[in-house]
Amino acid sequence: MGNGLNRAYAGNKWSGLIKEILQNPKVTFDTIKDMPFPLQAVIASDDHVDRAIEDHKEAFCGVGDTESIKPFLERILSIPFDHILTTNYSYELERVADPRISRSGEECAKIMAHTEKVDRAESKYLLHTYNTVEFNGHIHKIWHIHGEARKAQSIILGHYYYGKLLGKYQKELEESENKQYKRQREGKPILQDSWLDAFIMGDVYVLGFGFDFSEMDLWWLLNRKKREKAEHGRVFFYEPSYGNELKESLLEVYDVKVIDLDFREEMNDAGYQSFYDAAIDHIGRTVMMNQ
Repeated sequence: MGNGLNRAYAGNKWSGLIKEILQNPKVTFDTIKDMPFPLQAVIASDDHVDRAIEDHKEAFCGVGDTESIKPFLERILSIPFDHILTTNYSYELERVADPRISRSGEECAKIMAHTEKVDRAESKYLLHTYNTVEFNGHIHKIWHIHGEARKAQSIILGHYYYGKLLGKYQKELEESENKQYKRQREGKPILQDSWLDAFIMGDVYVLGFGFDFSEMDLWWLLNRKKREKAEHGRVFFYEPSYGNELKESLLEVYDVKVIDLDFREEMNDAGYQSFYDAAIDHIGRTVMMNQ
């Protein structure tokens, strides 16, 4: 899940965050607005992303009021996913599941957990660390795969941090070569040492995340999933089709099924709300059929 849902339902746009951290005197927002978001952050902060995060922590905490997006997120939480992966730094899902959690997410320290692969929750590069929430009797593991707002040093923005994160992916997935394939042959359940294992082995439904070409770590992970020798699930990418044939073609090369639900033109927020309504119904039916 990406920030598209927040944009459509709550008007929470990345542009507001970039304007908040803009401190490079040589640029304006208008001069950099067409750059990919992770690179906007680098140039806007004058390559001091870490300091910008510390100085403007509240800007990374997402929407102030979750009421407009609450019904949609409740529908997501009602689907019995094994894991929810989000590129958002903010806590809308946790807040909807547990109203005691505030916008800053400080209360998430109490719901934080980690896999057995590590001894304690990580402060950055959150491969093994997640938040647990209960909704309608189902326990969800919510993974902030690019970091979370209350842990400033965990947030991934810019070439340097994307490169470091990709190195972590490679080390995690290659230190035990073909571990899942070997376990399948031995009749053992798959290991879930990190969210990477869930992504590689499971069916993945992508909603509200546009797969911009700058998201190099996740493009690499799509390629890695395709190369997995063990039997594994597929990736289903939900997005309206409006002249983005190049991206769709690359996704299909990586064995991703692109689903536009017959929404075939660029839309405003209301149009995206209709698309997300249809998409979550489609995802919910598909997940329940595969139970």
